[in-house]
This record gives sequence, structure tokens and C-alpha cells, in this order.
Amino acid sequence: KLGANRIVVRIKKNEILGEFLKQSGFKFSHTESLFEGTPTKLDQTKMKINNKYDTDDLAIFRLYNRSTPVEVRSLLCPTLADWKDINGQYKNIANEYTIIENSEIRAYIKMYRSKRTQIVTLIANPEYNYNIIKHLLQFSLMVLNKIDEVKVYIPDFHISTHKAALEINLFKSTIYDIYVL
Repeated sequence: KLGANRIVVRIKKNEILGEFLKQSGFKFSHTESLFEGTPTKLDQTKMKINNKYDTDDLAIFRLYNRSTPVEVRSLLCPTLADWKDINGQYKNIANEYTIIENSEIRAYIKMYRSKRTQIVTLIANPEYNYNIIKHLLQFSLMVLNKIDEVKVYIPDFHISTHKAALEINLFKSTIYDIYVL
């Protein structure tokens, strides 16, 4: 079966183009910011980072639900099947990790690299202190990165991750609006 369940468009913040997308049936989902720069190296922290297993999917989906506003997840991944479909991309080439505390997944990191691009997905418990998120973000960049400069897209509703990115010397360069059809 070929096809697409959703079309997601990322555009630089632009009211005129956004209006055209809305008139074409797209719905505004959220805003995210592009952070760029050369990340500062942090001291190692004592966190137990585990490899992700397929049996972790439901717990990670629940974490996604806790960390993502209902307006956003209702457009992007309203069900576990939708989430698995979207997050199943690049499964064979991605490195996936979880952080478990008290038998509960508290953070999920997915990283993969193509020839020219590195993609990092970080979902963390919204109650986490930004210092923990800072170390998780640094870990994800260091695992993939053999180059000096990185680019990281962070949804604006992930306030702690924004703060963490600034703390490791990344700067906000561009703001994007996300639309979904």
C-alpha cells in the first residue's frame, strides 16, 4: 500500500504563505525554532542510557503524549499506529535510546545520519530539569557529530530544550511554522 497519511510542511515564519496554506486545507500545527552553532562539550553525567526495544513503543508514545500539546499531537500523531508509522522511518539506520527511571521511560532519543544530514529526535518528560535535557541533547549531538557545526529544530513548546540548546552554545537562527494536511 502506497500513499501518505499526512503532509507536513515547514516554512519560515510568513503570514502570507501561511494563509495560502490554510486556504489550501492545511492546518497550523505549531512553531519551531532552528538552533545552530558549535555545541559546548559538557562534563559527563551519570545517566543510564539504554538501547530502545520494540516493546518500548507504547511507553514512548505515552511520553510523547505528555510532552506534546493536544492541539499538535491531534494533527501529527493522534494514535499509537500513527506514531509508529511516522517514527518507523529510518528504523534500520537509526540509533535509538531510552532513559528509564522507576520502571518508566523518562526520555527517548532517536538519531540517524544520511550523507549530508543528521536528525535527532528528543522527547523528554516535561518535568525534567533543563540540566538533564541539556546533557541528553549534548549526548545526542556527540554520538552523531564528527563535524563542528550542528543544526537542531526544536518545537517552541519544548521550553526546557530551548534553554538547554542556548546553554550548550547554540543560537536561535530561524523560526518556522509547521502546517499539516
